[in-house]
Amino acid sequence: MIREFKETDYDLLSKWWEARGVFGASLDMLPPSGFVYLDGGEPIAMVFLYITNSSVGFVEWLTTSPNRDLLTARTACDRLEQHLETIAFNFEIKHLLGWVRQGGMEKEAVRNGYHLGDHQVTHIYKEVL
Repeated sequence: MIREFKETDYDLLSKWWEARGVFGASLDMLPPSGFVYLDGGEPIAMVFLYITNSSVGFVEWLTTSPNRDLLTARTACDRLEQHLETIAFNFEIKHLLGWVRQGGMEKEAVRNGYHLGDHQVTHIYKEVL
């Protein structure tokens, strides 16, 4: 089952990021179009879609529970990807872009129909107050 991300999911998501040793977004950086895949009522994966005023949508922060086996995590990612495609279609988004860590996430992205771009990319981040 897939449901919308709720503010109360943020603590769990932060713990997943910390366990994986990755940079995570603050709650106010996340778009309203966030989704959680549940298996037996338990969150397994989360993803966010930044909807722009162009034909591009940005898929970001795809994260799976670090305590799940590969098959369960893969199923969750596949279901979320299908859901994102439906949302993209509804918003007339023609192109989905995103950044993933090299390795397993790259392989999963290709398996889900993405093309690999530049491998020499680094996230940059700046607070503007």
